[in-house]
Amino acid sequence: MLFHFQEKQAEHFFGLIEERIACINPIFQTVFKTFLKDKDKIINAMELPYSNAKP
Repeated sequence: MLFHFQEKQAEHFFGLIEERIACINPIFQTVFKTFLKDKDKIINAMELPYSNAKP
């Protein structure tokens, strides 16, 4: 899962979450549900370039 996130492979990342959500610890289910709720924002962050450096 970390690999897919680092490589910005959103389909694989969210696919793993959706596959595993029923099989994991309830604490992690809360985290994964939040990821799924904010899926569009996470995909946006993966796709768009960003920088915190000042121009």
